[in-house]
Amino acid sequence: MLYPMAFSKKEAQVCARYSFVCETGDTACTPAEQKSRARRWSYVPLAKSTCDTLGKVPGIKNLLCCATDKCNKPDPKLDPATKVSNVLIGR
Repeated sequence: MLYPMAFSKKEAQVCARYSFVCETGDTACTPAEQKSRARRWSYVPLAKSTCDTLGKVPGIKNLLCCATDKCNKPDPKLDPATKVSNVLIGR
């Protein structure tokens, strides 16, 4: 489940964290995850209105829209598979 990231200079931006169900054709998921309808996590920047609307989408769970530094980092209790690295790329 990927959503277009079109930003307006007038609209507030937020960070988002949510889980979604993998569906057929979903490029964020492997074919096995699509077949089993696995639940995956997404960590993305979004327009605030998009984040607010996302909470109404069927299959979206554990939605967090926030605006502070690192506020949408993975929660090991909810998403133990995602590991956060403090390594800066290109440095």
